[in-house]
Amino acid sequence: MSQILLHSGKIYTNDGETAAGDSLLINGNLILAIGKKLDLMQRCAPDAFIYDLEGRIVFPGFIDSHLHLSEWARREASYDLEPYKRLSDLLHFLKTENHGAEWVIGYGWNANLWEEKRLPGADDLLFYNLGQKVIFFSKDWHSVWVNDAVIDLLDPAQLTGYIDKKLVDTNRLGQLTGIFREEAMSKLISPMVAKLPNPFFDQATAYYPHLYKNGITGVHTMETFEDYKRLRRIYQYQVNRGPRLGIYIYCLLYTSPSPRDRTRSRMPS
Repeated sequence: MSQILLHSGKIYTNDGETAAGDSLLINGNLILAIGKKLDLMQRCAPDAFIYDLEGRIVFPGFIDSHLHLSEWARREASYDLEPYKRLSDLLHFLKTENHGAEWVIGYGWNANLWEEKRLPGADDLLFYNLGQKVIFFSKDWHSVWVNDAVIDLLDPAQLTGYIDKKLVDTNRLGQLTGIFREEAMSKLISPMVAKLPNPFFDQATAYYPHLYKNGITGVHTMETFEDYKRLRRIYQYQVNRGPRLGIYIYCLLYTSPSPRDRTRSRMPS
């Protein structure tokens, strides 16, 4: 079976308009024709697979033009902090879900929506065990909330400049509250998370169905050069080709390759 006939639906074309016909004839990876059901039935191979859309929509694949693919997968595997409208409810959830992991990562908190009308702090996370490192990114990705175990990993000399720039919050006593903003977040905290194992590179087939169900067939992703090389090793090189995912990945790099890497990173023919 090499042909597929999808009939009795709404077929949209690349210009966003509804096609003249209600059916689509496909041969392998090629769309042969769009037209009326009876016309395309006459062109079908005897063993074609025929599927009744029952009025469903068929559209060209979408391209997500701005996605941090590896970060998205990491977020899917981390705590979702977005649904909570009260800090107290969020803290109750975190206490309940604490299973002693060394690194506890979460995304999506929004203090503007909390009834308490205050920012969280490291003091709110004292229920975590000694040695557990907690990093929670805000919904807008402009702030991060960490506990004392994470603060203890930082170089005090690095902190001074960011405190002076008001990018690291302190209390009236000059003590760090656990809130880092903007450049302080990206330079001091995000690199810690980037060094942790990322499920995107090991369990990609568990995450791509989320893209498929939304009709996404291409992704423009922002990645570090190191993660770009990991993508190539897993999904590009013929000698070590991983699962075929049905997604085109276009990488925009936000760290520069070394001169040696520029020479070695050409796409294989």
